[in-house]
Amino acid sequence: MASPLHNWPHLLINRVQTQRFIDLDHQGRFDVIEVNFLPLLRGGELHSREHMIEGLTASPATLRKLVDGTNAGKLLVRVGPS
Repeated sequence: MASPLHNWPHLLINRVQTQRFIDLDHQGRFDVIEVNFLPLLRGGELHSREHMIEGLTASPATLRKLVDGTNAGKLLVRVGPS
């Protein structure tokens, strides 16, 4: 079992917010993304960083990385074969 987060009071005092992002919420804007961002991505002008964690068993530690800021870029958990 994962150890609990011990800094919940700190998170509450600082009013930390989480927000979901689901690409289907923005499905009506996919044409804008395709026109404006895909050329930048394909041309190597648009960059992003990913921090990939392997397996669901690592999820508690991964959640802590979101809270303590030790991740770099998008924090992802791979749960199946790539």
